[in-house]
Amino acid sequence: MASFSRAVFVQKLSELRISQKSIVSLSRWVLRFRRNAGSVVTVWLQQFRLVTPGRKIIFLYLANDVLQNGRRGGPEFLILFATVLREAARLVARSRHAIRNISNVGLGGGMNKGSKSG
Repeated sequence: MASFSRAVFVQKLSELRISQKSIVSLSRWVLRFRRNAGSVVTVWLQQFRLVTPGRKIIFLYLANDVLQNGRRGGPEFLILFATVLREAARLVARSRHAIRNISNVGLGGGMNKGSKSG
């Protein structure tokens, strides 16, 4: 069995698409590296922080598939992803809030809708 490569995983994450085939394929690849679960989750979170808000959902789908299919083999991924998914959820919520604010300003909604001057 090949050893885990951070660079290969980063490349695979960059090529990940929002399709069941793409997500399942990468999930299966990830699950081959159960012994490296700590490195996998660390790289996943590092890359998650760097991607655009639209790609974050794809990363969450991947994590979900790894958790769903990896639980039969042991708790490694469940335990490690549990430690980072809270931060991931917070980042998604923050980016959605920022996008909503930008959209409101861009559409003339302004930041202080309810305030009246003069």
